[in-house]
Amino acid sequence: RPLCFLVDVRSNGAPIFALPAVGMRTLRIEMNELLEVVVEAVDDNWEDAVTLRPDGAHPQGSAVVPTPGTPGRATFTWRPAPSFGGFNQEVCFVASDSGVGGSGAVQTTRMCLRVEVDS
Repeated sequence: RPLCFLVDVRSNGAPIFALPAVGMRTLRIEMNELLEVVVEAVDDNWEDAVTLRPDGAHPQGSAVVPTPGTPGRATFTWRPAPSFGGFNQEVCFVASDSGVGGSGAVQTTRMCLRVEVDS
């Protein structure tokens, strides 16, 4: 008589950044020009809520505004003053999942944008 059983394999992969797309993560702007960039991270496991936060130093006067009702999504905004002419640095974000549905361990991913301000 055959023996039947169910194997339920769960993994908890780290979130991935969907926006901005790879290849679109270097941003060049002029002084006093408004920069608005949607940053979004998603998780393959629909049970995992994703949170997004700035990581490291962000330029003075910039803001990261979460998108209401859309976890893991925010808009980075900045209007560089003339004193930022020649600015060329990374602006980074970390996405974390809740660890639900997999191993239970929270997974994180870091993504950086290169922001260049013409002088």
